[in-house]
Amino acid sequence: MFDLRLPVARAALGGPCGQALAGAALAVCLAVPGEAATVYRPVQDCKVQRLAEGVTAGGPWNPPQVGNIGAGVPVGTVLARRAIAISSQYRYSRDVTGPGAHQVHGGYWSGPPVTGNSIVPTNVPGIGVRVKLGDAWELKFESAAVRAYRTRSLETQLEYPQLDTMESHVIVELVVTGTVPSGAHLVTGQDPNFPASKMWIRAVQMASQPAIGADIANETGRLPSSGAVCRSDAWFSIDELITVGTQPPLVTAVCNVDARYVGYGREVVMGLVGLGSFPRPGARAGAVPFSISLSDCAAGARPKLALYAGAQGRVPGVPALKVDPGGARNVGIVLTRQGETTPLAIGAGAGDLTFYPFSGSPAVQGATADFNLEAHYQRTDHDTPGQPGVRPGPANSSVRFQVRYD
Repeated sequence: MFDLRLPVARAALGGPCGQALAGAALAVCLAVPGEAATVYRPVQDCKVQRLAEGVTAGGPWNPPQVGNIGAGVPVGTVLARRAIAISSQYRYSRDVTGPGAHQVHGGYWSGPPVTGNSIVPTNVPGIGVRVKLGDAWELKFESAAVRAYRTRSLETQLEYPQLDTMESHVIVELVVTGTVPSGAHLVTGQDPNFPASKMWIRAVQMASQPAIGADIANETGRLPSSGAVCRSDAWFSIDELITVGTQPPLVTAVCNVDARYVGYGREVVMGLVGLGSFPRPGARAGAVPFSISLSDCAAGARPKLALYAGAQGRVPGVPALKVDPGGARNVGIVLTRQGETTPLAIGAGAGDLTFYPFSGSPAVQGATADFNLEAHYQRTDHDTPGQPGVRPGPANSSVRFQVRYD
């Protein structure tokens, strides 16, 4: 076996290479690349980039459309969120500073009254905007304070005049603050009656790393033994925080539909009806009352109901019966309001709708609304021309409904 090893003397590689060793040992020394020294270097020419500058950009709202905001949604509920990436750029100076120097991002408000609150009202009553710095520190309306939320060490191998960037993010939230009027609303900006408000981001270099949430308002951006200064501010309006780079979120305030109709729907049991109850065409029998209920309605909600057939029969407004062996013939099912005789229009499909208002609307906040119906069997004589009269058997049908808000 041939075993080639470097001399034990390679352990002396602590001094200048090539002086103490020769041959193979020298070759190994030359093959080891040198490492550039890292130092704490001050920075200058700082700039916080605004939206659409550099990589500062806003992400989409999640979710982009907010479902029903009725009375059951408590104040303080977060309806939707989006992230905004913040970028600042700076240039390293020729100087070297002491260990521990950091680049810092901080945030503050201008415009809102100094109340300690954190939510700016939007153009939609009952909906506000809140900002969280780095998804943790809730940015409040304070007097002069700038709250640190992201830090980065200035220990680097880069030199003057090389550029570098620092990134952070803020989270924008839509929050329920009160009663949301009925309807569908696009959230596009702040309430015009509230003082014009801006979120500011400050980039500043500091001699040491601050705690998250620390007030950095008095930091000048100049480090000891250096003439380099780094301090930059950029503002973002409420409109920008909501809309730039994405579609405005849609908030809908209506009512909750009776859970019995969600999914496979509700079965209304009609019971047994004798043939003698249908002495002539158009005769009705077997009326069964039932209701479609809405709950947790938004203030001022004006719901309307439309009906359409799962399968349209040959008689307008009368849904076709399900085809069952030995099923009933020459009979159909019609719907009326309770206590009334006029049949409600049942469309041929979702594009053929007639809307009827619920009783008691407009609703107050948190109210319920009921549409009280009756289902009737009605003799039609349409299945067997020339052979009038109801033929006995199962008589089942289905009707779908749609709720609209004006």
